[in-house]
Amino acid sequence: MAEAFVRHAMEIAENKIAMLLPFYFLEGVQRHSLFSNPDWPVKAVYVFSRRPTFGEHPDHSPFGSIWVVWDRSYQGSPKIEWILETESEAV
Repeated sequence: MAEAFVRHAMEIAENKIAMLLPFYFLEGVQRHSLFSNPDWPVKAVYVFSRRPTFGEHPDHSPFGSIWVVWDRSYQGSPKIEWILETESEAV
């Protein structure tokens, strides 16, 4: 479903898109076109240093997550950065 959201955003957004996605979204032949689209170059991928937890329910286990930013005006190679969080900062 995430892929459909990104593709839809590329149809309706004007300048920038930022999506919170599972880390595994970077994998796959089918999604490669989302990362190599000349109309929507990837500006940055931000990797969480810790797996965030979404919700407090026991079934909501943490999973690897990334922010991906597409920017129509960006030129150059995508940047990869980490969102660092120490144990003392974790909620």
